[in-house]
Amino acid sequence: MSRQAESGTQKRRGGKDATVAIQLEHGRSRHLGWLGIGVAGGVILLLFLGAVGKVIGLLLLLMALASGVSVLRTLRHEAGTIRIAADHAELPAGLCRGEIVKVPLAELKHAYMLRRALPLSRAGPVLAVETERGSFAYPRDWFASESDQRRVEMAINRRLTRED
Repeated sequence: MSRQAESGTQKRRGGKDATVAIQLEHGRSRHLGWLGIGVAGGVILLLFLGAVGKVIGLLLLLMALASGVSVLRTLRHEAGTIRIAADHAELPAGLCRGEIVKVPLAELKHAYMLRRALPLSRAGPVLAVETERGSFAYPRDWFASESDQRRVEMAINRRLTRED
């Protein structure tokens, strides 16, 4: 199967994009890793260290709990798919949330990549999609490749320039 078929891009006659559908990727293995490290480290600190170690151990266990919630969310919901059709866009509210926001093309404002103005906790680049209903941010680690991010950005911008 070709890379284009895997990403879900469909084309009309004449080479114009009909629908661009990009499947997001979940980070289940990364969350499982942090869950294991947090539980193991937290239990060791709670059992073998004093008061300060126990506080740090509890913090590690709380962080592991957050990773466990993320693992459960990846099991409960699909990662999500960004679909850009001729008349609307379907944007996931977040990774593995199960919520899809359907936005008409008239409500889309901008789509661009943020590369430098990012907090340390975000993997860059981030695809930002601004709509009249709010903005959506999709970090690089939610996509199979950076080219998938660019494909979504280009599909939105192509449709915005056709509307103007």
